[in-house]
Amino acid sequence: MTASRDARPSAKTNRQRNRVATVRRRRTIPRGRTTICCLFLGAIAGCAGRLYAQGTTTAAIGGRVVDEYGRGLPGVEVVVTNRATGISMRGVSRAKGRYLVSGLDVGGPYFVTARRIGFVMKTRTGGGLFLTLGQQLHEDVVLAQQPVTLQGVETKAAENRLFSRAHTGTETFLSDSVIHQMPVINRDLYDLVRLVPQMSTWFALSAPGAGPRVNSIRIDGISDQVPSSNLAAGALYGGRVMPLDGVREYQVLLSPFDVRQGSFAGATVNVVTRGGTSELRGGVFGYATSDRLGANVPFVRNARYQKEQFGFSLGGPVIRDRLLFFVAAEGQLRDIPALGPYVGHGASGQSPLPMSATDIARFQQLLNARGLDGGSSGAVTNPNPSSSVFLRLDAPVPRWNSRVTIRGNYSHADSSIFARPTALAPTNCPSAACFSLSSLQHSRWVDKRSAGAQLMSNFASGAYNELLAGYTGLVSGFRPTVKQPLILVTVPGTSGAPAVLQSGTHEIATGQRNATWTAEVTDNLSISAGAHRLTVGLATQLFDLRAFQQRAAYGVWEFASLDSFQVGAAARYRVTRDTGSVTAVSGGYHAMYVGDQWEASSRLSLTYGLRADVPVLSARPPYVAAIDSLFHLRTDKVPSEHVQWSPRLGFNYTLTSEEEGAPAQLRGGVGLFTGRPPLFWLFGGFSAYGLAARSLQCGSLPTDAGPPPAFRTDYRDPPLACAGGQTFGAATTGEIDVIDPRLRLPQTLRASLAVDRQLALGMIGTIEGLYTRSSRAVFFSPVNLGEPVASDRNGRLMYGTIGATGIASPSRISAQLGDVIAIGNHARDYAYDVTGTLRKATRVADIEASVSYGHARDVASPRPVSALLTDNWRFARPVSGRENDLTLATSDFDQPFRVRASGTLHSPWQRFRTDLTFFYVGGSGFPYTYVAGGA
Repeated sequence: MTASRDARPSAKTNRQRNRVATVRRRRTIPRGRTTICCLFLGAIAGCAGRLYAQGTTTAAIGGRVVDEYGRGLPGVEVVVTNRATGISMRGVSRAKGRYLVSGLDVGGPYFVTARRIGFVMKTRTGGGLFLTLGQQLHEDVVLAQQPVTLQGVETKAAENRLFSRAHTGTETFLSDSVIHQMPVINRDLYDLVRLVPQMSTWFALSAPGAGPRVNSIRIDGISDQVPSSNLAAGALYGGRVMPLDGVREYQVLLSPFDVRQGSFAGATVNVVTRGGTSELRGGVFGYATSDRLGANVPFVRNARYQKEQFGFSLGGPVIRDRLLFFVAAEGQLRDIPALGPYVGHGASGQSPLPMSATDIARFQQLLNARGLDGGSSGAVTNPNPSSSVFLRLDAPVPRWNSRVTIRGNYSHADSSIFARPTALAPTNCPSAACFSLSSLQHSRWVDKRSAGAQLMSNFASGAYNELLAGYTGLVSGFRPTVKQPLILVTVPGTSGAPAVLQSGTHEIATGQRNATWTAEVTDNLSISAGAHRLTVGLATQLFDLRAFQQRAAYGVWEFASLDSFQVGAAARYRVTRDTGSVTAVSGGYHAMYVGDQWEASSRLSLTYGLRADVPVLSARPPYVAAIDSLFHLRTDKVPSEHVQWSPRLGFNYTLTSEEEGAPAQLRGGVGLFTGRPPLFWLFGGFSAYGLAARSLQCGSLPTDAGPPPAFRTDYRDPPLACAGGQTFGAATTGEIDVIDPRLRLPQTLRASLAVDRQLALGMIGTIEGLYTRSSRAVFFSPVNLGEPVASDRNGRLMYGTIGATGIASPSRISAQLGDVIAIGNHARDYAYDVTGTLRKATRVADIEASVSYGHARDVASPRPVSALLTDNWRFARPVSGRENDLTLATSDFDQPFRVRASGTLHSPWQRFRTDLTFFYVGGSGFPYTYVAGGA
C-alpha cells in the first residue's frame, strides 16, 4: 500500500527531516564568512562577560519542549528531580518552547518530566542525567498530542562539558572522582590545583602574570580567604580548609567571562561541597606513617617522625525528601623532628655541635640557679595537631519552588616551631654558630569558624534568583613554651670562632595575635527574554582586621661569656614597649554587575557584561608632618570609594557539531579582572608611622642609649631604662609607611582564544592561548632612600656602605627618618601562555596530558605579606639597578615549560573494582611525580 502525498508524516520522519535540513543549512555557511566572523570577534575589545544561566555554585538543565512536528510548546510544566535527594525544581516553557531550570545541585541522577493538558506526560528515563559544576545541560523534550505507548529513552550519564556553548574562557574542572581518587598530599584540598596546565608549580596558586596573593577562593559561593594574606582560610600552620570528604568538586578559572565571578586578578577557585542523599551512607578512613617504617640507618633512626590522619563522613535523611544532612570530620596527629644538632646524637651524618657539650651543660646549670627553665639540649620534636569538622543541611521549599542549603565549618591547627639554629628572624646570633635550648620552642595556632547559606529559586516566568550569605572568622597567634627573657651568651666555638647559646622566649613570640572576620551577602537575578538571558547582581563584603604584633617585650639580654652571665653583668640589653600597635582596619568591598547571554544563532553564543567594584576603607592613620614636608605624601589619606570598571566579552562558535561529524568549537574573549590586595600589603599604612612601637637599646655602642641595666629575670617587669637612667626618647627612626591616595585595586586584562576538537581514537584535543597584561599592579617604593653611592665588583648599585660587622648603613634623604615605604600602582607586567591538551575517557582509563609554554615579566614579584611594608618591598624586588626604575625582569612566578599528566586506570573486574591513580607534574627544573593506588 502506497501512502498518499497529503498523509501526515510520522514524528520520527519529521525529526529526521528537521535534522537533515538543519545540517544542510549549517553546511551552506561559507568558510570565508566563518573566518571573518571569528576575526571580528577576536578584534572586539569592549565589554566582556560569560553569564551562565545556572548559578556560580550550581548547574542547570534547559532546552526546548516541542510537539511531534518540531513546534515549540509554551506553558509546559517541566519538573527536574534529583533521585538521590528527592528534591525537585520546576520551570515553565516560554516562547518557542524554551525552558530552563537552574539552581540544581551537582551530581544526580536527574530525571526530567514535562506535562501539559492535551499532551501525554513524558519522563526521561534510562540511566538518568548527571550534572557537574557550572554546567548547563541541553535536553529537548518531545510531547505527543495523542495517547501513545512510550518506550524507555537511553540518556547519557553526562554531557561533555568541554563542548558547551557556555564554555568560553580558560578553566580547569576537577571532578568528584578526580578529587577523591587522585593522591592528595596531606589531604590538602588545593593540592590538585597543580594539575591546572597554566598554573605555576613553583608557588601554589600562581596564575600567569599574577602572584598567589590576588586570587579569589570561594566555597559554595562564599569567600573563604584570610583578608590579611588572601590565602585559603584555615590553611595555616598545618591546618585544613575543611575535611576533604566534604568537597564535591571545584573549578579553577583564569578568564571566566562571567561578571558574577570577580574579586580576583589572578585566578578564582570555585568549590562546592557535598550534601546528603535519601539513603544513609558513610565511611571512615585512617592513614599512618612513621620513622619506624624507614630503613634501619642512624640518620633515619635519629629523626623521629610520625603522622596519623583519621576521619569519617556520614550523610542521609533527617526527614526523607524534606531535610538531608551531611557531616564530615578529620584529625591529624603529627610529630616532626627539629632540624639541627643536639647533645648525644652520636651520628656521623649529623651537623657537629658549634660549642662544647661542657659549656652547654654549664649554661643549663646557671639558668636553673636563677630559677629559669632553659629546656633540653637533646633531640626536640615539633608537634603539629589539627582537626576540622564540616556540616551541611539541604531542604526543598516547594511553595517557593526553591531549595535552601546551610553549612558550617570549624577547624583548628597548632604547629610548634623549633630548629637549631633558630629558623625565624631575628636569630640574634650567627646562623652557623648558634645553639638553642628547647625553651625557644613556640607554637603558632589558628582557629577558623565559617557558616554559609544559599537560597536558589526558580520562578514561573523563567527567572532564577540565587541568594548567598556567609561569615568567616579567624583568630591566630603565637604561644611560647616558657615566658622568660631571651638570654644570649657568647662562648668559644668548636670552629675557633665565637658561638652563641640561646634560652628563653623567642622575641617574636612575646606578643602576636590577629583576629579577623568577614561577612558577605550576594544576590543574582537572571531573567529570560527570547534568545537573551539577562543577569543583574549585587555583592557586598564587610571585613574587620585587628592585629597586635610586638617583639622583644620580655627583654633580650646579651652576655660576653658564661662567667659574665654567672655574675649578671650584661653586655647589651634591648626591650620594646607598645605605644599603640594594636591596629584595626575595617571596611568593605561592594560590587554591582549586569550581563547578557545571547544565543545569536544556532552556532554563535555571545556573552557580555560590565562589573563595578568599589572598595571602602574606614580606618584613618595619623598625620606625620615630616613626611608631608619632605616627600609631599599625606600619611592620613587612604584610597576609598573609587569605582573600578571591569567590562568583559566572551564567545563560543560551533565549527562542526556532532551531526556533522567530529565536534569542534572556537571560543575565547577579552576582559578586565579586578582583585583585592591582601590587607597586610596596606596594613603598614595604618600601623607603621614611626610611633607604634619603640625599642630601648642599652650597651657600649655609640648608637646605644646608655650602659645596660642590672640583670633581672622577671619577664613581667623588664627594665625600661639603661643604667644611667636613659629611657625611651621622643624621637624615633621607626618605619613609616604611606598609602598613595590614588592607589587602585589590582587589575589585569586577560584575552584568551582556544580551539577544541574531537580527534581520532576518541581523544579530545585543545590548543589554548592566554595573554595577561596588568593595568594596575601594586608597587612598593622606598622613598627615603638616597642616590646610589657606589657599585660592587659585579656592577650592582649600592645605596650605602656595609661595615666590617656586616651591618649596612644606607644613604638616606632624611637621616632623622628610617625606612619610608610608599605603596602605589604601575602597569607594566605581562605574561603569555600557550597550552596543548589531550584527553581521553574510556571504561578502562581516564587520562589527560598537557604541555605548556610561556613567560612572565614583571617589575616586582610580591610574594610575602608583612605588616611592615619594608619586608614586602625588599623580598618583592631584588634588582641590581636603580630601585625607583620600573624595569621589567623575569618574574619569580615565571616557569616557561610545564608538563602535566594524570589519570585513573580501572580494573576489568566489576565485583571487585580496583583503581590505580597517578599524576605527574613537571616544570623547568622542578619535576615531581606522585603515584597512588586504592581499592
